[in-house]
Formats: sequence, structure tokens, C-alpha cells
Amino acid sequence: MRSLDFSYRFVIGDGAALLRPGELRGLSDKVDAAARRIEERDIGPGLPGDERKRRENLAVLDLPYAYDSGRKPTMFTETLTRAKGVMEEGAARIRAEGGHFVHLGIGGSALGSKFLVEALGEAPGRGSGPAVDIHAPDNIDPSVIAGILARIDARKTFVNVVSKSGDTVESVANFSIFREFLVSAGVTGDELAKRIFVTTDPDNGSLIKIARSEGYTVLPLPTAVHGRFSVFAPTGLFTAMVAGVDIDALLEGARDADALTRTAPFAENPAQLLAGIHYLANTAHGIEGLVLLPYSNRIGLVADWYSQLVAESLGKQGKGITPIKAIGATDQHSQLQLYNDGPKNKLVVFFGVEYHGSEQMMPQWISENDGYEYLGGQSINRLLNAERLGTEISLYRNGVPSCRFDLDRVEPYTVGALLTILGKTVCILGELYGVNAFDQPGVEESKMYARAMMGKEGAEYDEIRDMIARYTR
Repeated sequence: MRSLDFSYRFVIGDGAALLRPGELRGLSDKVDAAARRIEERDIGPGLPGDERKRRENLAVLDLPYAYDSGRKPTMFTETLTRAKGVMEEGAARIRAEGGHFVHLGIGGSALGSKFLVEALGEAPGRGSGPAVDIHAPDNIDPSVIAGILARIDARKTFVNVVSKSGDTVESVANFSIFREFLVSAGVTGDELAKRIFVTTDPDNGSLIKIARSEGYTVLPLPTAVHGRFSVFAPTGLFTAMVAGVDIDALLEGARDADALTRTAPFAENPAQLLAGIHYLANTAHGIEGLVLLPYSNRIGLVADWYSQLVAESLGKQGKGITPIKAIGATDQHSQLQLYNDGPKNKLVVFFGVEYHGSEQMMPQWISENDGYEYLGGQSINRLLNAERLGTEISLYRNGVPSCRFDLDRVEPYTVGALLTILGKTVCILGELYGVNAFDQPGVEESKMYARAMMGKEGAEYDEIRDMIARYTR
């Protein structure tokens, strides 16, 4: 598709690479059948969960269509068409004032928006410069929170707390601190209400009750949209708008990628190919690690975002593949030795960028020094891309499979397309593995333990406290 290409020439072949052409072609019917179930919003045979709920979960793939009532209708259209106007008004007001914007989410409620801001938000050399300082702590680390509080002016600060359920304790805890910070500085009443946004389920949960009673602006996060799949919901889009990202171009790229992956045959379908490569490597060749290796700091957080998508969606019933985050060329110097000369149990996904937004040339002076004659007059852009290609070839020759996404440039259209392809890949993989890609029981267990230790009331928490007391004796 326009400005985005997927290739696997270093994944399969007749040399040292672990995967062979016939294996991938032989998997095409199975992958295509799984993809058809995804596109038809159907529940796979034997998969856990209620069929109606599963259809609603798969509707997250329709989010790029939900903000324009004149387009393909979705179950979210009415809610999110209105929400787009609210987001646009809020973002315009925040950008006009400048100052600070604090996004309070964790995991999927933060990673998507952080990636969009890092990749596409205003920065020196991109647009007019940052009109708003955006902070997204994505943790409850006291030193990080204290550092943000020390740098911001409460009278010029806006806060967006994100939790679909309203019970995400980390987000709520940070929100309570930042709200108190504003109130202590004299920001109260209508002025406080103007500066706080709440992104949550508009119908259920404790957070929506607070928002309604105190008059905060509510950005809806429908029940069917799980945090890690919410980058095209207000969870991701609002902060991106504040950062000056062209949301319409982002959604256009997402829609075009949806159309491509819905209609293209297996051999030309990046989501099906990537799912097939993942699945084949993991189940037929014992590959346990998925190395995510962007060669661009601007899209570095795609590794974090996709890591959560893979780990939390697929790691169930003893199945799944372990994501490993890296960045090129930095991690050639910290991890490549292991990949080339250690156990051959990893699949590498490269993310390459052709044009990086600016060209940085090495002066002729460097060529006047022994050993550096070849560098003068060349760009570090070319060097970075040469390092990426050199790493791919090196891995191939050492029997490590890899594949690559090529972005012509980092822009809203290509980023929207990439995120859509990766999201669909994980949905297809859920069908192939026979797991529900939309729940996270292993995460919920640890959350309950933490709530119990913090004193939450209820019989189930009493039982947990008794168990913890026995476990820690």
C-alpha cells in the first residue's frame, strides 16, 4: 500500500534461514480461514467466551470508521462521532493556552497515545514546535510523579485520566495526586472542571460517577474496547490531537490498511503473512522470542505497543511467543551477539524508515583522518539504513529468521496503516492459537492481590489477605 511495504525475503529461502517457502505456503489456507472469521466477526470453534461479547470485541477493528457518520456504520459510530467534536474542541482549547497536558493511563491506556505523540507530535523540525508539554508517566513511580509536579504550573495544566473500568488503581491513584495538586494551587470549581478530562466507560464504573458529579469532560471508551486495542479510540486520539497530530490522515491510513488486509490474497496480505510467520516460527520451529527492532527512535515505541498486544492477547494456556523490545542501531551493540551466536530461538521483526525527516551529513573533514576516508560527504541516514540491512543479512547467514516493515516516512498515514496491520495480525493469531485475544486473566489476578494488600473491602479480598499472610510467613 502507499508508503508502506512488508517483506520477508530474509525469513524463508534455501540457505541458513529456518523457515522454508513450502511451509509458509502450506499454512495459507489455515491463516486465511482464521482471517475470514475475524473479518466476519465470527467466533472460532472451541474458543472461550460468549459469542455476542466476542463479536463486540472484534468490532474494535471498525474504530477507524466510527468518527464520520457518513462512512461505514459501526457499533461505535453514534458515540464516537460526537466524541470527535468534543476532542477537537478540547484539544484546540489546550493548544491555545499552551502549558502542560498530563495523560494518566497505564499499559494499553498509555502506550498507544505515547507512541503517536513520539512518532507524530510536534517537535523541533516537525511543525512549529511543541505548543504543549505532554507528560505521560505510565507508572506510579513516586520519583517520576514528583519530577512532573516540580516542572509544571498548576494554573496552566490540563489532566486526562484514562481507565475503561474506572478501577485501574494506578491511573486513579495518579489522578488523585494531580487533582489535589491543581486544587492546592487554587484551581477549583468551574476552572478545575475545565482542566480535567475523564476517558472511561460512559455508562459504568466509579470514575464516571466522579466525572458526572464534578462536571469533568467525559471522553467515551466503550465497554467492548480493551485498552491495548484502543489506540484509535479517544484513549489514543485525544492526546495525539493535543500534540498536533493529523488524526484524519491517521484514520485514513488505518482504513486503507483495513481494506487491503480484508481483500488481499495471502501472498500479498501483510497481516496474514506476519501472522503465518509468527505462528509457523513458534509452533513448528520452537521459536520462543519475538524481537521487535525499529531502526528509528521516532517509532521506537511501536516495540512497546506491539509487545503488550502480543503478550497480553496471546500468552494463555501455555501458548504464545515472548516479545523482546530493542532499537536499532543501539541494540546491535547489546543484543545482536546473542541473536547471532546464541540459541536459534528468536524471530526478528524489523521496522525500517526510508526518509527520516531531515538529512544529517558527515563533513568532508572526517575523510581526512585515517580509517574514516569512506565517511565524508555521506549521511548518517544512509549509515543507519546500511546498519539495518547489514544486521538482516548477518542474521540470515546465522540462521535467524526475520521480516521487515518499510515505511517511506513516519507520517500519520503510514503509522495508522502499520498499527492496523499489527492489530489484525494479533487477532488472527488468537484464532490460530485458539485463545481469546481480548481477555487478560493473568493480569487481573495480580491486580486483585494488590487491591487486597491496600485494604479494599469485600469477602473475596479477605480471602486473598489470608492467603497472602500464609504465603509471606
